[in-house]
Amino acid sequence: MSTRRETIEPGFEAHVALPEAGSGPGMLLLHEIFGVNDYIEDVARRLAELGYVVLAPDLYWRTEPGLKLGHDELQRAFVAAGKLDHGADRFIARERVDAVAAMAADHRLTECHVHKGAGHGFDNNFAPAFHDPEAAARAWELTSAFLARRRPMPGAGTRR
Repeated sequence: MSTRRETIEPGFEAHVALPEAGSGPGMLLLHEIFGVNDYIEDVARRLAELGYVVLAPDLYWRTEPGLKLGHDELQRAFVAAGKLDHGADRFIARERVDAVAAMAADHRLTECHVHKGAGHGFDNNFAPAFHDPEAAARAWELTSAFLARRRPMPGAGTRR
């Protein structure tokens, strides 16, 4: 597995993680409020270990290129996110979670799992205030199994 930074036109950077084979199906990994930080790079690494080429673009490229915040920098993260042109997410309301789950239920290639008792950012093992190890382990197991079921067969030449 290898990683690198790529510059993508019109000029923003992205973290790229490649599987050991050097190629594989692609996956877009969008970062949370803290930018492409150690946690996002770790998730990209784990997905690359499953055989995916992972691209994690820097969504702050227009306002604060390369922003990489720690999880103890929440106020600075809110300021950075506030500069982006997007609706508010002060931690997602349960009604919104239920709406996403309902939408996912209508698509046969989509799955949505809600981990009862696990809060916002529960998978983030770089942020002790958010991390829920048991829920994160269950979520990663479900994610890995989902990706294994959906992974295109080598040489199939079809998209899913």
